Amino acid sequence: MPISDLRRAIEVHLDIYQQCQRWIAGNRVVPCQGTDNLVQRGLGQVCELTVIHIGHEPLTTLPRRFDMKLSACNMRATYRDSSRVSLFRIRADVQDRQMTIQRSTRNHSETYIYDLKNKSTKYSGGHCLCVPSRNTKPLEGDPLSDFVGSWQYTSEVDFKPLWRLCSSEEAAANFWSDLFISPNEDYVEVKVDVALGTLKAKIVRLLIDREGKPKRAAVKHDGNYLHEYAVEVREWDPQADAAERGPKCTDLVTQ
Repeated sequence: MPISDLRRAIEVHLDIYQQCQRWIAGNRVVPCQGTDNLVQRGLGQVCELTVIHIGHEPLTTLPRRFDMKLSACNMRATYRDSSRVSLFRIRADVQDRQMTIQRSTRNHSETYIYDLKNKSTKYSGGHCLCVPSRNTKPLEGDPLSDFVGSWQYTSEVDFKPLWRLCSSEEAAANFWSDLFISPNEDYVEVKVDVALGTLKAKIVRLLIDREGKPKRAAVKHDGNYLHEYAVEVREWDPQADAAERGPKCTDLVTQ
Protein backbone atom coordinates (compact mmCIF):
# COMPACT_ATOMS: atom_id res chain seq x y z
CA MET A 1 0.00 0.00 0.00
CA PRO A 2 1.46 3.41 -0.93
CA ILE A 3 1.98 5.67 2.06
CA SER A 4 0.19 8.43 0.12
CA ASP A 5 -3.02 6.35 0.28
CA LEU A 6 -2.63 5.88 4.02
CA ARG A 7 -2.00 9.61 4.49
CA ARG A 8 -5.23 10.41 2.67
CA ALA A 9 -7.17 7.83 4.69
CA ILE A 10 -5.85 9.30 7.94
CA GLU A 11 -6.84 12.78 6.77
CA VAL A 12 -10.39 11.58 6.01
CA HIS A 13 -10.97 9.53 9.15
CA LEU A 14 -8.91 11.43 11.75
CA ASP A 15 -9.22 14.91 10.26
CA ILE A 16 -5.46 15.48 10.37
CA TYR A 17 -4.27 17.26 7.25
CA GLN A 18 -1.65 15.22 5.38
CA GLN A 19 1.10 17.80 5.85
CA CYS A 20 0.34 17.94 9.61
CA GLN A 21 0.74 14.22 10.30
CA ARG A 22 3.52 12.73 12.40
CA TRP A 23 3.78 8.94 12.30
CA ILE A 24 5.28 7.04 15.23
CA ALA A 25 5.98 3.30 15.15
CA GLY A 26 7.23 2.01 18.47
CA ASN A 27 9.89 4.47 19.60
CA ARG A 28 10.77 5.94 16.21
CA VAL A 29 9.31 8.64 14.01
CA VAL A 30 8.58 7.37 10.50
CA PRO A 31 8.80 9.82 7.55
CA CYS A 32 5.34 9.95 5.99
CA GLN A 33 6.02 12.00 2.86
CA GLY A 34 6.92 10.70 -0.57
CA THR A 35 5.61 7.85 -2.71
CA ASP A 36 7.16 4.76 -1.11
CA ASN A 37 4.98 1.88 0.05
CA LEU A 38 4.66 0.72 3.64
CA VAL A 39 7.24 -2.05 3.26
CA GLN A 40 9.84 0.34 1.88
CA ARG A 41 9.31 2.57 4.92
CA GLY A 42 9.78 -0.36 7.28
CA LEU A 43 6.10 -0.61 8.21
CA GLY A 44 5.34 -3.97 6.64
CA GLN A 45 5.33 -5.84 9.96
CA VAL A 46 4.13 -2.99 12.17
CA CYS A 47 0.87 -3.79 13.95
CA GLU A 48 0.28 -0.39 15.52
CA LEU A 49 0.96 3.08 14.16
CA THR A 50 0.43 6.25 16.19
CA VAL A 51 -0.49 9.41 14.29
CA ILE A 52 -0.43 12.80 15.98
CA HIS A 53 -0.70 16.41 14.82
CA ILE A 54 2.63 18.22 14.44
CA GLY A 55 1.27 21.18 16.44
CA HIS A 56 1.24 23.85 13.75
CA GLU A 57 -0.23 24.53 10.34
CA PRO A 58 1.69 23.23 7.32
CA LEU A 59 3.71 25.54 5.14
CA THR A 60 1.30 27.64 3.08
CA THR A 61 1.00 26.74 -0.58
CA LEU A 62 2.27 29.15 -3.20
CA PRO A 63 -0.23 31.19 -5.24
CA ARG A 64 -0.70 30.28 -8.90
CA ARG A 65 1.19 33.48 -9.65
CA PHE A 66 3.67 34.32 -6.94
CA ASP A 67 6.34 36.90 -6.23
CA MET A 68 8.84 35.83 -3.56
CA LYS A 69 11.58 38.01 -2.13
CA LEU A 70 14.44 36.65 -0.05
CA SER A 71 16.19 39.66 1.49
CA ALA A 72 19.45 39.27 3.39
CA CYS A 73 18.95 39.70 7.15
CA ASN A 74 22.52 40.80 7.75
CA MET A 75 22.92 43.76 5.39
CA ARG A 76 26.09 44.92 7.18
CA ALA A 77 27.90 41.74 6.16
CA THR A 78 26.41 41.99 2.67
CA TYR A 79 27.79 45.50 2.28
CA ARG A 80 31.22 44.45 3.51
CA ASP A 81 31.40 41.36 1.26
CA SER A 82 30.53 42.25 -2.32
CA SER A 83 30.08 38.56 -3.23
CA ARG A 84 27.25 38.07 -0.75
CA VAL A 85 23.78 37.87 -2.26
CA SER A 86 21.59 40.60 -0.81
CA LEU A 87 18.41 39.64 -2.65
CA PHE A 88 16.84 36.69 -4.42
CA ARG A 89 13.58 37.43 -6.19
CA ILE A 90 11.52 34.62 -7.69
CA ARG A 91 8.47 35.39 -9.82
CA ALA A 92 6.43 32.75 -11.57
CA ASP A 93 3.21 32.01 -13.36
CA VAL A 94 2.50 28.32 -12.87
CA GLN A 95 -0.26 28.17 -15.48
CA ASP A 96 1.66 30.13 -18.12
CA ARG A 97 4.79 28.06 -17.39
CA GLN A 98 7.20 30.95 -16.91
CA MET A 99 9.61 31.76 -14.10
CA THR A 100 12.14 34.50 -13.41
CA ILE A 101 14.88 34.51 -10.79
CA GLN A 102 16.89 37.60 -9.98
CA ARG A 103 20.05 37.50 -7.87
CA SER A 104 21.68 40.70 -6.62
CA THR A 105 24.84 41.52 -4.69
CA ARG A 106 26.23 44.90 -3.70
CA ASN A 107 27.47 45.69 -7.21
CA HIS A 108 26.33 42.80 -9.38
CA SER A 109 22.93 41.69 -10.65
CA GLU A 110 21.77 38.87 -12.87
CA THR A 111 18.43 37.64 -14.11
CA TYR A 112 17.39 34.21 -15.39
CA ILE A 113 14.15 33.95 -17.36
CA TYR A 114 12.91 30.38 -17.74
CA ASP A 115 10.45 29.74 -20.55
CA LEU A 116 9.15 26.24 -19.83
CA LYS A 117 6.98 26.10 -22.96
CA ASN A 118 9.88 26.72 -25.32
CA LYS A 119 12.51 25.10 -23.07
CA SER A 120 14.84 28.09 -23.03
CA THR A 121 16.72 30.19 -20.48
CA LYS A 122 17.45 33.86 -21.12
CA TYR A 123 20.23 35.39 -19.06
CA SER A 124 21.20 39.01 -18.54
CA GLY A 125 23.49 40.49 -15.94
CA GLY A 126 26.88 41.74 -14.91
CA HIS A 127 28.71 44.29 -12.83
CA CYS A 128 26.92 47.59 -12.26
CA LEU A 129 29.77 49.48 -14.00
CA CYS A 130 29.87 47.24 -17.06
CA VAL A 131 27.64 46.61 -20.05
CA PRO A 132 25.40 43.65 -19.13
CA SER A 133 25.92 40.40 -20.98
CA ARG A 134 22.98 38.54 -22.52
CA ASN A 135 22.52 35.05 -23.88
CA THR A 136 19.89 32.38 -24.50
CA LYS A 137 20.45 28.70 -23.83
CA PRO A 138 18.36 25.52 -24.03
CA LEU A 139 16.69 24.62 -20.75
CA GLU A 140 16.99 21.14 -19.31
CA GLY A 141 14.53 19.97 -16.69
CA ASP A 142 11.63 21.90 -15.17
CA PRO A 143 12.83 24.32 -12.47
CA LEU A 144 9.34 25.72 -11.91
CA SER A 145 7.70 22.36 -11.18
CA ASP A 146 10.70 21.41 -9.04
CA PHE A 147 10.39 24.63 -7.03
CA VAL A 148 6.62 24.42 -6.46
CA GLY A 149 6.68 20.68 -5.78
CA SER A 150 9.59 20.81 -3.34
CA TRP A 151 8.08 23.78 -1.49
CA GLN A 152 5.38 21.63 0.12
CA TYR A 153 7.60 18.72 1.15
CA THR A 154 8.72 19.77 4.60
CA SER A 155 10.09 17.61 7.40
CA GLU A 156 10.85 18.16 11.04
CA VAL A 157 14.25 19.24 12.28
CA ASP A 158 15.59 16.15 14.03
CA PHE A 159 18.80 17.70 15.32
CA LYS A 160 20.05 21.08 16.54
CA PRO A 161 17.94 23.82 14.93
CA LEU A 162 19.51 26.81 13.19
CA TRP A 163 17.28 29.49 14.65
CA ARG A 164 17.33 30.28 18.34
CA LEU A 165 16.53 33.05 20.76
CA CYS A 166 19.40 35.09 22.16
CA SER A 167 20.07 38.28 24.08
CA SER A 168 20.78 41.68 22.55
CA GLU A 169 24.31 41.46 23.97
CA GLU A 170 25.00 38.26 22.05
CA ALA A 171 23.61 39.81 18.88
CA ALA A 172 25.92 42.83 19.28
CA ALA A 173 28.93 40.52 19.76
CA ASN A 174 28.22 38.83 16.40
CA PHE A 175 27.86 42.04 14.44
CA TRP A 176 28.98 40.67 11.06
CA SER A 177 27.68 37.11 11.14
CA ASP A 178 24.33 35.57 10.23
CA LEU A 179 22.89 34.93 13.66
CA PHE A 180 19.78 32.91 12.79
CA ILE A 181 17.92 34.52 15.68
CA SER A 182 14.22 33.71 15.72
CA PRO A 183 12.12 36.89 15.96
CA ASN A 184 9.38 34.96 17.75
CA GLU A 185 9.61 32.02 20.13
CA ASP A 186 6.44 30.52 18.63
CA TYR A 187 7.94 30.14 15.15
CA VAL A 188 8.66 26.60 13.95
CA GLU A 189 11.68 25.49 11.94
CA VAL A 190 11.25 22.93 9.16
CA LYS A 191 13.58 21.28 6.68
CA VAL A 192 13.07 21.75 2.95
CA ASP A 193 15.09 21.18 -0.21
CA VAL A 194 14.04 23.86 -2.71
CA ALA A 195 16.46 24.61 -5.56
CA LEU A 196 16.49 28.17 -6.87
CA GLY A 197 16.25 27.44 -10.56
CA THR A 198 19.60 26.61 -12.14
CA LEU A 199 21.54 28.71 -9.64
CA LYS A 200 23.91 26.95 -7.28
CA ALA A 201 21.70 27.85 -4.35
CA LYS A 202 18.80 26.24 -2.54
CA ILE A 203 16.57 26.82 0.47
CA VAL A 204 17.33 24.16 3.09
CA ARG A 205 15.43 25.46 6.15
CA LEU A 206 12.38 27.65 6.70
CA LEU A 207 11.14 29.36 9.83
CA ILE A 208 7.34 29.51 9.75
CA ASP A 209 4.70 30.95 12.04
CA ARG A 210 1.84 28.96 13.54
CA GLU A 211 -0.29 29.75 10.50
CA GLY A 212 2.28 28.22 8.16
CA LYS A 213 3.56 31.49 6.68
CA PRO A 214 7.31 31.54 5.97
CA LYS A 215 9.23 34.24 7.83
CA ARG A 216 12.89 33.32 7.43
CA ALA A 217 14.89 31.13 5.05
CA ALA A 218 18.31 29.53 5.27
CA VAL A 219 19.86 29.45 1.80
CA LYS A 220 22.86 27.31 0.98
CA HIS A 221 25.18 28.91 -1.59
CA ASP A 222 27.43 26.85 -3.84
CA GLY A 223 26.93 23.83 -1.61
CA ASN A 224 28.83 25.31 1.34
CA TYR A 225 27.63 28.51 2.97
CA LEU A 226 24.39 29.15 4.84
CA HIS A 227 22.96 32.67 4.87
CA GLU A 228 19.77 33.96 6.45
CA TYR A 229 17.04 35.76 4.51
CA ALA A 230 13.73 37.35 5.38
CA VAL A 231 10.90 35.86 3.29
CA GLU A 232 8.09 37.78 1.65
CA VAL A 233 5.56 35.98 -0.54
CA ARG A 234 2.68 37.68 -2.31
CA GLU A 235 0.39 37.01 -5.21
CA TRP A 236 2.04 38.38 -8.33
CA ASP A 237 0.25 40.72 -10.71
CA PRO A 238 2.20 40.79 -14.01
CA GLN A 239 0.06 43.63 -15.40
CA ALA A 240 0.83 45.84 -12.42
CA ASP A 241 4.55 45.11 -12.81
CA ALA A 242 4.38 45.90 -16.53
CA ALA A 243 2.65 49.20 -15.81
CA GLU A 244 5.43 50.16 -13.40
CA ARG A 245 8.17 49.24 -15.90
CA GLY A 246 6.60 50.98 -18.88
CA PRO A 247 4.97 49.82 -22.12
CA LYS A 248 8.18 48.68 -23.83
CA CYS A 249 9.08 46.09 -21.24
CA THR A 250 7.65 42.62 -21.48
CA ASP A 251 6.27 40.50 -18.71
CA LEU A 252 8.69 38.64 -16.50
CA VAL A 253 11.56 41.06 -17.18
CA THR A 254 12.81 42.26 -13.82
CA GLN A 255 12.91 45.86 -12.80
